[in-house]
Amino acid sequence: MPSEGGRQTEAESLAALDQDLLSLHQYCSQSNLSPEEVREALRPLVSAVQWSGTIDTARSVTRCIVAVLLICAAVILLMGTTPFQEVATSVGQQAHTYARIAMVKVLPYWDWSTLCDLRCLIENPLYQNPNPPERSADNCHTCESMSELDRLSNVSVAAFTENYMRLDRPIIVTDATKSWPAFGEPAFDRHRLVEMFKDDKLADSHPCELLTNLMVRRNMKLLLDKMSNPVIKKWFAHWENCDKMVAKALRTMYRRPYFLPTTVDTTESNWVLVSSNYTGSVYKMLPVVNDLVWMAQVQGTSLVRLAARDPCTTVCPEIVDTLRPGEILVFTDFMWMMDYMPGHGTDNVAIGTAGFWE
Repeated sequence: MPSEGGRQTEAESLAALDQDLLSLHQYCSQSNLSPEEVREALRPLVSAVQWSGTIDTARSVTRCIVAVLLICAAVILLMGTTPFQEVATSVGQQAHTYARIAMVKVLPYWDWSTLCDLRCLIENPLYQNPNPPERSADNCHTCESMSELDRLSNVSVAAFTENYMRLDRPIIVTDATKSWPAFGEPAFDRHRLVEMFKDDKLADSHPCELLTNLMVRRNMKLLLDKMSNPVIKKWFAHWENCDKMVAKALRTMYRRPYFLPTTVDTTESNWVLVSSNYTGSVYKMLPVVNDLVWMAQVQGTSLVRLAARDPCTTVCPEIVDTLRPGEILVFTDFMWMMDYMPGHGTDNVAIGTAGFWE
């Protein structure tokens, strides 16, 4: 019976629902309906119950999230108070004490004391000691019979790492620049290079390691003016972009070579080598010092020369080769020094950078 006021209590509503379900079950049994027919007839009711359960679950999750956010907000407010800081300090000291006791208990089963001497927990397979051994005559065996550079395409990371980088063997890769913006339209020639660097934000930079016959020292604006002056002919210049903004602008023209292993990080700075109608016959030293160096020819050609470092200079022959558009020269600084000569009578543009591993 309904309670006073005409409204059913929760217990009365549940009892009435239970009676209705019992009556429905008796009706289905007396009607000789198959289980499939009963399931189909009750599908709307079952769906409604499942939907109601989903809503209840969502509401519960929402309440938990709100409660966690409120607790976090309260903790943040309390962190600025002196009592909370004192409690946090006390708890931290106790946790530290218990952690040290646990470490002592574990020591007979696992000697963790050697971890204190490790520079990192995950070993880099290309890592070298910060004070590597000096080159010896044994290192010269890898280059004493080298007379030319291998020119390869479709080089896998494993093949490059094991057959060239680990053995300090230089290589020219011919297909690593196909997707570079520098080879799109318009091409990244010396005119486009000058236009890029004449941007107000880039022209105020000061190039590092600048070498040129234009009689300019660390003045990018003056250098660009002379490079774009049609009266001045037969010039060359190369420099390092030490300014992060300038180096980032140049990086939009190239991509990381696909054959480099992920353990090699590229440097933030990069190099520009540019010339026009230059006919000099003296090689220009490029003072790039890092674990790995690569140079990509974008326009024209460059005559590159690799010489082994001491004590291999008298054992290993110099290697001279021509770098053509789209090709990348890669070598390790541990064994090799590189200088170059711009292609004669043409416009030439090359990009260089370096990599390292820790």
